[in-house]
Amino acid sequence: MSAPQPRPITILIAALGGEGGGVLTDWIVSAAAQLDLPVQSTSIPGVAQRTGATTYYIEIVPVPARDLAARPVLALAPGVGDVDIVLASELMEAGRTIAGGFVTPDRTLMIASTARSYLVVEKMAMGDGRYDSARLLKAVETHAQSHLLLDMDALAKQSGAMINAVMLGLVAGCGRVPIPAAAFERAIRADGKAVDANLRAPRTAPPKMIARPRAQMRSPRSNAPSSCRRRPATSCSPARGGSSPIRTWPTRNSMSTGWRRSAPPMRASGSADA
Repeated sequence: MSAPQPRPITILIAALGGEGGGVLTDWIVSAAAQLDLPVQSTSIPGVAQRTGATTYYIEIVPVPARDLAARPVLALAPGVGDVDIVLASELMEAGRTIAGGFVTPDRTLMIASTARSYLVVEKMAMGDGRYDSARLLKAVETHAQSHLLLDMDALAKQSGAMINAVMLGLVAGCGRVPIPAAAFERAIRADGKAVDANLRAPRTAPPKMIARPRAQMRSPRSNAPSSCRRRPATSCSPARGGSSPIRTWPTRNSMSTGWRRSAPPMRASGSADA
């Protein structure tokens, strides 16, 4: 009987259009591939006016491919209660992932920005239609195993970089991903775009993460309470829609422009011999 495969590290990125979430995903995939770690990513693009989520999902096997008895089969979409790290560039997007059940007190690290980019339904209200940020912050504190809340937008402006570079620095410094900061920096250099500006952001030291006391932990698969929903049709509903071309281990597959397949096709079920 073959040895069981190691469980992959699962990362869900909730971003806004134009923030470079796809580039951030490419950086993480590239850094993992440098270390021969099996990695796969998929994405769901959002639509205009913040009426849909823009999400990216990554799975990384924390063991080099050469040390595995068989090629791992990785998921194409996040599972409820099965996400290790949620990275949100905006506070309402953090609430969206909580409402979807992806943030759980037994395993999820939530790294979220406290900055807001208001929804159309918030702006068009006759009075003050802004969602109560305190309720969103409370939801993060209640449902995540540990959390790191900070103003990513302010950090990006201070460093002169895009917010995706700040998010990469937080991933590198969170201690949950077996990839050194040097590998992420090499990925930025290999990308060749705004290298100097992007390298400034990952060096920003994040504040100390806050962990939940074990006595306060709830059921690992409980969804967010109704306090994370203001209106049934707002962005607190979970992400829906089709996925874009898949990037497979150890690099992106032939559906992605400019990359060539460097590994045999993945099988639909089970693990294949190496």
